[in-house]
Amino acid sequence: MVNEEDLPVFPEAEAQPPGEEAVPATVGFGDLLRVAVVLIAIIGVIYLLVYFLKKISPMAEDGEERIRILSTRHLRRDNSLHLVEVGNQVFLVGMGSASVNLISEISDKETLDRIRLETEAENPAPERRFSRLLQRGLTSALPASGRESSLREDSPGFLRSQRDRLRRLEDEE
Repeated sequence: MVNEEDLPVFPEAEAQPPGEEAVPATVGFGDLLRVAVVLIAIIGVIYLLVYFLKKISPMAEDGEERIRILSTRHLRRDNSLHLVEVGNQVFLVGMGSASVNLISEISDKETLDRIRLETEAENPAPERRFSRLLQRGLTSALPASGRESSLREDSPGFLRSQRDRLRRLEDEE
């Protein structure tokens, strides 16, 4: 029978030559510093990569898009209609397999307003900048008293603003 008290707990530690001391397996300040430096270097490389990619392929900043496709309707395999907003103008454009044709410019104010409202309701503009997303995330974490309240479609403020807008349109006519 084997006496368990005589068995070594860590057989590797006892197998070392008698002249060498056992090194404890601990994490020191140097290890933490090394991890921090490597992490900072990796973040720096990622930042530089994003910076150079932006320089190579410039994209429109948020709110600076001059041309937007508001809606698309496919008619047949190679034919489609597009509502395209350029600045404050909206155009109906027909696209075929070999051509692009301007069908009409939409100039009716009521139709333009309805198209823009429906487009914004269906496709809210995505946030593209990380800093804006981070800022939005941080402000949403604050209490409601510390930030501006946004107007949602079901909020009384949104409905009030739409009612006032309709009254102004009626007064203009």
